[in-house]
Amino acid sequence: MAFLQSIHKAVMSEMLKRSLRARPASNQRNFTVPSCHRKYYEKNRLIACEQTPRYLFATREILRAYPDARIINMTRDPRDVLLSQRSKWKRRFLGGSSIPVGEAIRAWCNYHPWLVSRLWKSCVEYADAIDDRRFMSLRFEDLLAKPEREIKKICRFIGIEFESNMLKVPQMGSSSGDDSPNKKGIDTGRAEVWRIRRIRRSERLLCEWICKDQMANLNYVDYLNDGRFSPSLILPLMILPVKVVLALPLNVRRFPKLAHSLKRRFYD
Repeated sequence: MAFLQSIHKAVMSEMLKRSLRARPASNQRNFTVPSCHRKYYEKNRLIACEQTPRYLFATREILRAYPDARIINMTRDPRDVLLSQRSKWKRRFLGGSSIPVGEAIRAWCNYHPWLVSRLWKSCVEYADAIDDRRFMSLRFEDLLAKPEREIKKICRFIGIEFESNMLKVPQMGSSSGDDSPNKKGIDTGRAEVWRIRRIRRSERLLCEWICKDQMANLNYVDYLNDGRFSPSLILPLMILPVKVVLALPLNVRRFPKLAHSLKRRFYD
């Protein structure tokens, strides 16, 4: 076993060197999958995992660099996404004590229902345009409703055996509730939280106005005002430029090519 592990490390090391040499220096700064691989092969893991939502927009580049990779794209009701993102800055006080104060401030400044809704729409449209057997999409709500069925589907997709322990995940990481790391299992109560906690009417109207077509395709229904524009949206839209001005300086270092990133997410 030690011999096989040493071979695996050597192969992974060579893969890292080749992948870094193959990419222009300008791309290496923004593409951190090699660092993910380095972390995992040093710990004798056979499969490296990376969970960075914005990498959806680099799907084609990732699959070119890693032909054997598998990408799983999970979609959630945008109204729940709004609720989650609106409360994201509170994670520091709900169990994520390691989150820096500056990151909590950045999360608060980044939130606006138009930005979140428009980004959700762009993500769905981008994912719909990907026709590749190495790319899989599923709904978050389906995973909660039938976890064993959906996880078995994922296991078949990535080529591993299903184990019942995969269902015993710690319940933590939510932006709308305290962490419960000692409580194991799929929390089915995370579906349609927006119905219980009640997102603001103006936020819901704006979200449904922007995302109605994509929501209908994914069976996210029950709209206010049939997804049409409402005069009550005028005030949130007037606040949008203020939030953009606050958010831009806080994201420059995170996105070195900020103009390109914005164009790719909102206008491509």
